[in-house]
Amino acid sequence: MAEVLSAASLSLALVVAGASIYFSLKEHNARTKQEAKSIEQEQAQNRLQERAQAERVACWLEYHDKYPAYRVHVLNASDQPIWGVRIKQEFGEPKEKYFAVVPPGSQEVPINYTGENPGNQAVYISFRDNNGQRWDRPTSFDGALRKAPFADFGEPTVTQEAPPSEEA
Repeated sequence: MAEVLSAASLSLALVVAGASIYFSLKEHNARTKQEAKSIEQEQAQNRLQERAQAERVACWLEYHDKYPAYRVHVLNASDQPIWGVRIKQEFGEPKEKYFAVVPPGSQEVPINYTGENPGNQAVYISFRDNNGQRWDRPTSFDGALRKAPFADFGEPTVTQEAPPSEEA
């Protein structure tokens, strides 16, 4: 009879140990999934913060009835300046303008172009944010903001301090 109790006790102990291991593993897996979700949310938040200033920068081409007939509007809707700004004309003979800094607000940049209407597929902006990250936003496709594959590609030797304002 003692052997039967001993076998039953051993079986019960094994069942309890197995259940304990099962529930411990289940709890560990739940904790691991929660930690992974938390890390994923933190990474998503970091990506949003990284893009915050750059998302508030845009440019577009607009026709004016005064010469020069086309002007590029640069909108820096962030509360901080952007740096090393390149505006490239992607129609007619390619031209590029560079500005060391563009302060917050909207600026107009005249483009000397007299050919056919280039439509809305004509300008490209590249700039550095306050974290030193270079960003590109071409208007020739969907205007999507892209992180440039490298931080900077050197500054041109001729610069202007800032683009002319709308009042000019």
